Amino acid sequence: MVKYENSGGLSKNHEYGFEGYYYAFVPQWGITNYGYGLEGAKNAANDIIKLWIEERMANNEPIGIIEDVVLDYTEG
Repeated sequence: MVKYENSGGLSKNHEYGFEGYYYAFVPQWGITNYGYGLEGAKNAANDIIKLWIEERMANNEPIGIIEDVVLDYTEG
């Protein structure tokens, strides 16, 4: 299980139709996903991390250790 921190703070994003969504971002890998509410964002982060690891393993590429996962709030 990934430990979640919000090291980037909360910032507002005024995109119409994405109210209440949180972005899940793994900075060192440059991957992003989003989900509705904190639980949705955590699930989205787990999904994108699993896919990223599967892709790296399929190509015999190194994975590395996750140092930080940022959850960022979107407010309309």
